Amino acid sequence: MISGKMIEAINSQIDKEKYSAFLYMAMSAKAEGLGYAGVANWFMVQYHEEMFHAMKFYRYLLEQDAAPAIERIEKPQLKGEGVLSMFEQALEHEKTVTAAIHNLAALAEAENDHASGNLFQ
Repeated sequence: MISGKMIEAINSQIDKEKYSAFLYMAMSAKAEGLGYAGVANWFMVQYHEEMFHAMKFYRYLLEQDAAPAIERIEKPQLKGEGVLSMFEQALEHEKTVTAAIHNLAALAEAENDHASGNLFQ
C-alpha cells in the first residue's frame, strides 16, 4: 500500500513534470519566433515527453487508489535571449528534475515500497 508521504511526493513530481512540459513549450515558441523551426520542434518533442511522464505518475496514483492532485503550474521563466541559453537552461532544469526522481526512488527504498520503486526505475 502506498503511503501518504509517497502520494504527496508523486503529486509534487507530477507538478514538476507539467512545469517542465510548459517550460519546453515556451522554449519551442521562442525558438519558432527566432526562426529556428528545427529547435522549436525539438523542444515540442520534449514537451510531449514531459507530459507523458506526468500522465504516467498520474495513472500510477489512480492504480494505487490514490488521488492525483491537480495543481496550478506557475508560468515558466525563460533565461537569456538566444538558442544557446535555452539549451543551457534546459540542461540545468533536467538535472533538477532527475535529482527529484532520485529522491523519489530513495523514498520508495526507505519505505520498502517496491511498486513505487519499480516505477522510478
